[in-house]
Amino acid sequence: ITGARPGLSSLPGRSPQAITEPIAQTLVPTESYADRPLETLSPEELEVEIRRLIEEAMPAYNTGNRAEALRGLERLMAIYELQSNRERLGVDAAWMSSLYIGVGDFERALEWLDRYEQLALEVAPPESLAAFYDNRGLAFAQLGEYQPALAAYDKAITYIERGENLGMPARTGYTCNMMAAVHNR
Repeated sequence: ITGARPGLSSLPGRSPQAITEPIAQTLVPTESYADRPLETLSPEELEVEIRRLIEEAMPAYNTGNRAEALRGLERLMAIYELQSNRERLGVDAAWMSSLYIGVGDFERALEWLDRYEQLALEVAPPESLAAFYDNRGLAFAQLGEYQPALAAYDKAITYIERGENLGMPARTGYTCNMMAAVHNR
């Protein structure tokens, strides 16, 4: 999974597979963890569940099935909350909001962004923060709230300028185009 988004595919120094592979090889689920409450899973079972959710959600996301990806990733984020995994929550908030935007639930996207904004500011790299504020701008614009949309796009530009990702110039063009479209409404 390359370039799909920051977060799950780019854990610092290790891939999700590298982290969960040894556990998955030694722990073979005898039942579906999807049917069990997260609080009942052991740390090892949670890691296997994380891997399953990533392996199921990423193809759904990459093929445009945002609703299916969203179901799996809501559970994944719940695991991160249970584990108090601040880094994953802060970095993946932008991606979760993009899924809500993809299914047309702009208010839920904004709720998600509001919930994790401070954490994202503390732990996310500039590339993730640029996506975070791009998503905020898009959600506000879709709801007809143009001043907050412009403010969010302005913040996205700030983080784009700080980023080191080669894809950032394309994001700059996208964000500027969105700002112009919102400004002209």
